[in-house]
Amino acid sequence: MLPKKQVQKTGQDCTRTPIEIDSATEQLTDNVNKASKLATPEIPGRSNREITYPMEIRELVKKKRKARKKWHCTRDPLDKTIWNSTCRLLHDKIKEVKNETFKSYLSNLSTTKDTDYSL
Repeated sequence: MLPKKQVQKTGQDCTRTPIEIDSATEQLTDNVNKASKLATPEIPGRSNREITYPMEIRELVKKKRKARKKWHCTRDPLDKTIWNSTCRLLHDKIKEVKNETFKSYLSNLSTTKDTDYSL
């Protein structure tokens, strides 16, 4: 026969109301959340380096999509030439904007840690 577990009485009744159980559950949840926030190391914020393309590029994207749709429907070699030239133009413009953005980023670097400069 297995021994019975001894339960120490703390002077409180074991019968609890649903309100007391809900309150104790909320308290436990809050304590766990506070402990996890204290135990989790803070991750330094990252800046948003996503490129917002200018209107000219967004218009070229629209033009390229229309040219692709037209070529897809007609399969005319002239339409494909138009689509390819639009794609090349868009590719060059995006490359140019990314290059300018990168040059601007490099020119704004300093020796402080907040600009991600490290040796």
